[in-house]
Amino acid sequence: MAEYDIFTTVDIGSRYTKAAVVSYDGEIYRVLAFAEVESRGIENGDVKDIASFKDNMNRLFDELEEQYPKLGKTEFIFSYSSNRFSLESHLERVVLAEDESEVLITEEMLEKIKDDSIKKMSGEGTGYAVYHFYPKRYIINDLRNVFNPVGMKARSLTMEFIAVKIDYPLSEMIKSILGDFIGEEVTVYSSHISSAEGVLTLTEKDSGVVVLELGHDFTTVIAYLNGIPVSMKVVPVGIKHVIKDIAYVLGTSYKEAEILLRNHGSATISTQNEEELEIEYRALDGRTIKRVSVEKLSLVINARLGEIMNKSRRIFKDLERDILEYRENGIPGGVILTGGGAKIKNIAELATQVFRTNVRIGTFCRSFPDEERVEGAEDVVDNAAFSSVFGNVVEFIKLIPEEAGGIKEKSRFLKALKDFFKNLF
Repeated sequence: MAEYDIFTTVDIGSRYTKAAVVSYDGEIYRVLAFAEVESRGIENGDVKDIASFKDNMNRLFDELEEQYPKLGKTEFIFSYSSNRFSLESHLERVVLAEDESEVLITEEMLEKIKDDSIKKMSGEGTGYAVYHFYPKRYIINDLRNVFNPVGMKARSLTMEFIAVKIDYPLSEMIKSILGDFIGEEVTVYSSHISSAEGVLTLTEKDSGVVVLELGHDFTTVIAYLNGIPVSMKVVPVGIKHVIKDIAYVLGTSYKEAEILLRNHGSATISTQNEEELEIEYRALDGRTIKRVSVEKLSLVINARLGEIMNKSRRIFKDLERDILEYRENGIPGGVILTGGGAKIKNIAELATQVFRTNVRIGTFCRSFPDEERVEGAEDVVDNAAFSSVFGNVVEFIKLIPEEAGGIKEKSRFLKALKDFFKNLF
């Protein structure tokens, strides 16, 4: 890794671009700065206007730099949202010995198989770029399944892995623009994987869980099992469709409808005590004041969110049928809601009614149930819209080898040194 343990992490969404400066010492994450600006020049992961996009990024970094002047000395990590990301399972078989002898399997050997697999799948010739790579299992001598073959001997080794990839031309365009903007090669992830990584506990990922990322343009359903994502599907309906419904029914602008959803919206039908409440808003002309009851507003919102939930539930049920481990006992971790749409009032109650399983709102600070590991900016670390921002750091740190001077190793050394001098005196 680079010499820094301070990260500037940016998630480029279809509606908003969010960022934070985060430090991590191997034990505690600390938020040093954060910002959010309206996305411009980009639509569903495609850059439509480079000038507007760069201006958008400049505004974002200006806000961050006001809070943290040493921004240029941090490690930059990016992610972006696109419905063109796909998750696929692949097999890679390697012959280790031509005769009947067997070869000792090492960590370096696995890394080489991984690197070779990524090279085969990435590049202009393949049409794809790999953003995330997860070994799923290994098969020794075409017979024996194991999760970690290091230290074993074999004549052949097959790796089954999960790859998250996207169109190569789109990837190159995004990376080139960001690289020119930062002045160096950049690390880029899928927003949807980062979102899940930012909100899930290790137990949930191991036992099995589904993340419902309620995005602006579309909804992403991601299933985890044995610590890795095993399925990622897209529902082509998102929060923008809820906002458009509100604007159409109430005769107002998209911006005004978005404010109504954020400040007064509810995913469930309002209770009787709220039915008579009325909310003022501006009509399409921007001047005329109109009124709508809380009940009518919630009816409009509930109808479209119900569609999103029911389409997602069909994917959930397909997962229970298609994945062997889910068939007998269902999906133990239930459903985790995250993304900007997870902030809508009563969204968890609606999801519980539809999925008929345990549901919770996923935010970064709630992914550490047993200990406090996050400090600073409570409104951000407990904000589902920022899950990808923090998930970028989680994903990046996983790739830092401790023997190469990773953050955790450095933290352990400093702690041991501190304890030594404390005991000495």
